[in-house]
Amino acid sequence: MNPKVYTYPGVLSLEAGGVIIQPNIAYQLWGQPAPDGRNIVWVCHALTANSNVMDWWAGLFGPGSPFDPTDWCIVCANI
Repeated sequence: MNPKVYTYPGVLSLEAGGVIIQPNIAYQLWGQPAPDGRNIVWVCHALTANSNVMDWWAGLFGPGSPFDPTDWCIVCANI
């Protein structure tokens, strides 16, 4: 799967006082969101530079797993 990129249209203020102007956020998406958005699972990680949740949480995410993309819309940003 190829990551998509979202460009935040504003300024991101950092805790240390710096700013990032229009930062790019890479993310990957599996499955389709329901019209009401109730099937979206947001995966936030801090220990990898990889937004492919299937690489590091196989068994929890993926076909036949508790978070199967047939039922869930899984979003993982590379933060």
